[in-house]
Amino acid sequence: MVADGIWGIGGLAIVGLVFMAYGVAFCTRTALVISLITGVFATGSAMLDQAQEVSIEARCLSYGALIVYWLCWERAMLYVLVRTGVQVEAGHRKFLEAIVTGTPAVLGIICLTRIDLIHDFYLTISWTVWALAFFGWALVTGQSWFRYMALGIIGVALSRAFLVDVWSLQGLYRVGAMMFLGIALLTVAYGYTRWRATQVKKEGESSD
Repeated sequence: MVADGIWGIGGLAIVGLVFMAYGVAFCTRTALVISLITGVFATGSAMLDQAQEVSIEARCLSYGALIVYWLCWERAMLYVLVRTGVQVEAGHRKFLEAIVTGTPAVLGIICLTRIDLIHDFYLTISWTVWALAFFGWALVTGQSWFRYMALGIIGVALSRAFLVDVWSLQGLYRVGAMMFLGIALLTVAYGYTRWRATQVKKEGESSD
């Protein structure tokens, strides 16, 4: 029954993706609303799920399907708004973008936390890697909210490192942990600097 529940969450995410694809292809609001309701229900079920006897493969695939769903929904939302010409107030749009980009970020953290093999400082490392992946997606899409969420995940990882890991690790492990987080922060800073320089260059060329 537990396995059926976690696979059911992944199945709902796939159903949501199908309705989303149909809604985007034909600009059908009904299909998009059904997709959103399905995705919200699946996400709520995943966040409230406390089952322990679930295989790593089942959990990762189910949560992965949900994360893909929300990443696609963000792209679909922008596409449909541009194609239909629907005007949304700036405040409402920012709120929607924050929710749509923040949900996959939180799902990734929850999924990694619930994998039994990932514990202690390995959990902090996994959160940091997830933040780097999110930041990379932000560079690909140009969506600033993904960048904010990536910084938020790094903030969570740093908080855990200083409040938990520093006191539980010994000797060289503690030094290695801080070096890893430092390298991750430098990677993010370098990537953002390069991306920003490219954006400024493109804006200069377009103005000319």
